[in-house]
Amino acid sequence: MASNTTTQYHGACICKSIHITLQGEPVKAVACHCLDCQKSAGGPYQTCAMYETKNLTVDDPSNNLKKYVFPKESALSGYEKHKFFCGVCGTHLYNQPMKHNGEKSVIKTGFLDSADGPG
Repeated sequence: MASNTTTQYHGACICKSIHITLQGEPVKAVACHCLDCQKSAGGPYQTCAMYETKNLTVDDPSNNLKKYVFPKESALSGYEKHKFFCGVCGTHLYNQPMKHNGEKSVIKTGFLDSADGPG
């Protein structure tokens, strides 16, 4: 008998004030080497997973989620990019490239719990 259970992934920022739930599998997963990801990760690349934004749930009861807008002039795509992060601990959670009109979210996979439970 086939299961109708949708895979879920969970994660939280360092201070645990913002929790994220992802439904299903990503549209794609990448190791991004762009300068913004290098600076954000503090290394040569950052692992990311692109999801439909409708499959992203943000639980932020203290209203700590903040947004920084990369101007279109500084983005390789020529479109604005919205960076979402915790205003308390600074954890970078995801981006929304406006090339996709906010319909896609690029999740920074480092904050996600491991498959065996919280990392």
